[in-house]
Amino acid sequence: MNDTNIVIKNVFSDLPMFLTKNSFTSDLNLTKDMSAIRNSIKNIVMTNIGERAFDYEFGGNIYALLFEHVQDKFLMSGVKIRLANIISKYDNRVAVDKILFETGRNDIDIIIEYSILTLNTKDKIVIKLERSR
Repeated sequence: MNDTNIVIKNVFSDLPMFLTKNSFTSDLNLTKDMSAIRNSIKNIVMTNIGERAFDYEFGGNIYALLFEHVQDKFLMSGVKIRLANIISKYDNRVAVDKILFETGRNDIDIIIEYSILTLNTKDKIVIKLERSR
């Protein structure tokens, strides 16, 4: 048997934020692989501190950025460190390589570049925050 032809699929799977049922199997739909990791990181970043029951430290608390002066390098370096630490604490499948912020007039793009440890690959996610008027 030659092991070089083995293809690994569905290494990671998570429940999606909004639970939906598969119409054929009546099981819950799952997010898999890269999509599962992206959803996990987005969930961590977008959750406010204190919002998750029984784990009041969970979350990136990123909505506070919309009302801060994001050109302040000291403030932004603290936010980057907090996000990197919270992501590594709650999703041990990834290591954060870089976090960037691109600001517009009423929005902020958070670009998180990360390595998937067990697959030895890199990926990134862009999370867009907008102020509503």
